[in-house]
Amino acid sequence: MRVLAFRKRLEERERRRQSAVRRLEKKLLENGYESLEEYSTDRRHADKWLMLDVRDREIMDDVFHLINLRKRIPS
Repeated sequence: MRVLAFRKRLEERERRRQSAVRRLEKKLLENGYESLEEYSTDRRHADKWLMLDVRDREIMDDVFHLINLRKRIPS
């Protein structure tokens, strides 16, 4: 019984996290990374969730610059 309750809580937590990631992705696609305030939670989550493999800030900035060019958003 305890295992089922624990598993259910884990599944619900994962669903909430996935929902939050989708909302953040949508915000980034609509407004761009630069629209996020420097020390905001959304910015930290974007750095953590969406760019896990990129540790170098310059590379990450270049990636977002290229995304914005593709979307025709001025830097």
